[in-house]
Amino acid sequence: MSAPSRHYHNLDHVAEMWLRHQKMARGTLRTPRARRLIASAIAFHDAVYDPRRSDNEAASAALWRRLASQSRRLPRELIRQVATAIEATACHSDTTVGATCDPWVRWVLDLDLIPIAASGNRFTANASRLRSEQSHLSAAAWEARSNQFYSALQRRDHIFHCQSLIAAFEANARRHLRRAQHNRGW
Repeated sequence: MSAPSRHYHNLDHVAEMWLRHQKMARGTLRTPRARRLIASAIAFHDAVYDPRRSDNEAASAALWRRLASQSRRLPRELIRQVATAIEATACHSDTTVGATCDPWVRWVLDLDLIPIAASGNRFTANASRLRSEQSHLSAAAWEARSNQFYSALQRRDHIFHCQSLIAAFEANARRHLRRAQHNRGW
């Protein structure tokens, strides 16, 4: 995760997700079991990242399963649940994913998207970092991919699944996505 080619999907992203969890989680999201599930999913959700692959999340989940299965202390059900959460992070633009996930998985999905709602400068810097990771794409291909993702998020009733995160981040995230698309002439 600290490879020089990882400009966005790196340890800083993982740390930011965990810090947001620590700061904002309430109720059942703070139980020891939930913390263990969430921490594991956050730590491994981008463990494998090759911008040329379309199966990074599946590969990350497989890595999690392989490493976690070596521990006799981790229940098989926990290993399965974390792998499912990791795989779900591939589906941010799928409107049905949130409805079928456990609440803690929806929380992880939301934590992964919070950077979209960062300050305007941070949003722009994150977009630049993401573009740096995708340097193999032409400018047109990058624009098309970004547009597809941003448009899919904007078509959802809510970008975020959890009410507290909708209240805290939805408006800013939508503003950034609209601005990004407007600036690109979409």
